[in-house]
Amino acid sequence: MTDMDPCTHRTSLWTWNEFTIYETLNEVTSEYVEEVIDCGNVMDPDLIALGGLLEGQCRALWGDQNPDGDNLADVDWEQIANEWFEATLEDCTIVWSS
Repeated sequence: MTDMDPCTHRTSLWTWNEFTIYETLNEVTSEYVEEVIDCGNVMDPDLIALGGLLEGQCRALWGDQNPDGDNLADVDWEQIANEWFEATLEDCTIVWSS
């Protein structure tokens, strides 16, 4: 989480630490990563598209603001998508190498 603006940083923390949204985003990202792997686009994922999916799930649960009161429209969803993509891809790599 380098160079994140405060709004994006707080939202990122909520996505990783609040159980309901974590489970939802984990499922969405896992499905996205599987699709990217199947298409052979692991080195060039569309993080803007994934960010839109993650934002949609957060808005469905929280409305227009995260639990700290930050507007979700001010969040850098591409940055959050990158975090989720990298973590999920790493988990997939660990499973494959086992």
